Amino acid sequence: MKKLIIFIVSGMLLLASGAKAEIVNLYCELSKDKKSTVTFNNTTSNLGNPISAIEVIIDTKKETIIKAPRVGSPWAKNLHEEIWSSSVISWGTKPNSIDYLENYYLNRYTLKLKKEVNSVGSLQESYYDCLKTKKKI
Repeated sequence: MKKLIIFIVSGMLLLASGAKAEIVNLYCELSKDKKSTVTFNNTTSNLGNPISAIEVIIDTKKETIIKAPRVGSPWAKNLHEEIWSSSVISWGTKPNSIDYLENYYLNRYTLKLKKEVNSVGSLQESYYDCLKTKKKI
């Protein structure tokens, strides 16, 4: 009887602790409000054809990005960096790792995503509006 009570109590504690991962699926479309730009030699102009949509999957419990651009590809594994703060999740290439830096900044409150690409003296900035989604099938 004592073992049964211990088993029940430990099971209740496990459920109460929220042991389940919190997986969040985000679908991010190019912002209609904010234009994507490219800056070169202090001159800024509109960016021609940025990626129109980005899928991001995160685990908020483990503070891990499961799927996103620059995440999960074997060649970029050693170049990848994630930073989680109370308001922003950022990821991308580590500074000083290569001449091409691609970084993403997701605002945890507004679900606005900013993509920055630094390459050979130019800075490209693209902005996305993200929505939480659920798998349909």
